[in-house]
Formats: sequence, structure tokens, C-alpha cells
Amino acid sequence: MPCPRDQMNALFTTCLTCVVLTCTAQVFAESKGDPDPSTGNGLVEELILGESPYPQEAGEFQITLSSEHLQSGESHSTDLILEFEYGLTDSFQVSLEIPYGLIDAKEVGESDVDGIGDIGAGAMWNFLNEAGFVVSAAVEVNFPTGDENDELGEGEAEVEPMLLAVIVFDWWELYGGIGGEFTDDEDALTYSAGVAATIGPVVGLLEFAGVTGTEEAEEVQYIAPGLAASILGDTEFEIGVPIGLNNDSADWGLTCRVVWEF
Repeated sequence: MPCPRDQMNALFTTCLTCVVLTCTAQVFAESKGDPDPSTGNGLVEELILGESPYPQEAGEFQITLSSEHLQSGESHSTDLILEFEYGLTDSFQVSLEIPYGLIDAKEVGESDVDGIGDIGAGAMWNFLNEAGFVVSAAVEVNFPTGDENDELGEGEAEVEPMLLAVIVFDWWELYGGIGGEFTDDEDALTYSAGVAATIGPVVGLLEFAGVTGTEEAEEVQYIAPGLAASILGDTEFEIGVPIGLNNDSADWGLTCRVVWEF
């Protein structure tokens, strides 16, 4: 069955954005040079699947706009996510995440849906930052602002604590994270690992992430190769391709992310 028109438009917009920004990155990335891990901010501002353990510096804002598309057989969805982060101190930040979802009709006779999902507020504390080793604790609370009947939300508040770490080497970094997703009705374990490495003017990414213990005992696992490039000063562009590793996961996806710092 062909994709509904709204989903086709969303996917086309995502792909077009990726093409335009990738070309822009190719033009401007060389003027930035290789990322410098000695700045304390890491090789990349954000990860494709996991969470970065680096908080924003005191008084620094970061705005992240993401488009995340997942497809499995004839079922597909697109999430547009706007996230704000602000550093209260050099080791503590607060954040706000606003998702907008577009979901296709899974059965004949059903209607496509779109709307605001569960809005999340979070905080991160970087409690260890030694030479070559960074560890942070984070928590996010998602409020039931989305419509559970349309699969745009959980229908209840969800708390997501996380422990995040990175080991910094000369020209590459090793990331890891473990956490949970807790509501009144169900609990889940989340985990992630990844590597980021400089490849000329860009940064290559390879990540793995999973969630186990979700509704109906599903276990979702993805691996995602990706690329990140610094463009136009304090702007970063990322593209990644999540690939499902089991039957509970979507078959494949496309993630595009633009990060502004100021």
C-alpha cells in the first residue's frame, strides 16, 4: 500500500533537508577543521540514538531540531522534535523537549493522525569530568500532553533517569548509557553504546541502543551509522540511519538533526 500523502510529504521534507544541509556541510566544514576534544564539549553535540553526557556551559543555550522517521513494512511514523537546553552552571543544565508526531493509518479505514506528543522537561548534572573521562546523571519527566488513543503519548507521566559516560581518546570517543522508563503501569530498561571518530572534516558515528521491558514485553534494538559536521560557526548537522535488529523494531529509519549554540 502506498504511503499516505502526509507521510510522503514528511519523508520528502526530511530527505530534502538532509541533502541541502549535507551539501552545505561539505562546503563549510573544512574551514572548521577537526573537532577538538580538549574543549570539554566532545566531538559531537548530540548523538543519533543515545544521549550525550556533556551539559551546556553556564549561560549557554542550545536549540536542537530533529526529524526522526521510522518505517516497518507498511507502517511508518515521523517525529519532529524541538529541544531547548540551557546551562545554569558549567556542570548543570536544564532542558525542554517538544515532540510533534505524524503516524500513518495501520489498517484500512483508519485515519492518519498528527499532533503534539508528550512534552518533556529534564536536567543533567556532570559530577565527574577528569582528563579523558566524563560521567553525568540525567533525568527527564514526560508529561501526558499527547493523545494516547492516537499513539501520540503514554497517557500518564513518565520518568526517565539516566547515567551517561564518555571515554575520550586522542581522535575518537567511546560513549555509553544506561537508564529506565517508569510509569505507574510499566517499567523499562534503556541502554546505549557508541563510538565517534574524526574522519577528515567530519565526525563518523556508530551507535547501538535498546529498550527492554516495554508494553507486551517487547525488546527494541537499533544500530545506527551516522555523520556529523560543524557548519557556519556554532551550528552542527547530523544524519543517521537507524536499522532495526529484531522483529519488535522498525526495519529502518532516517534521522536528521540541526544543533545551534549561542
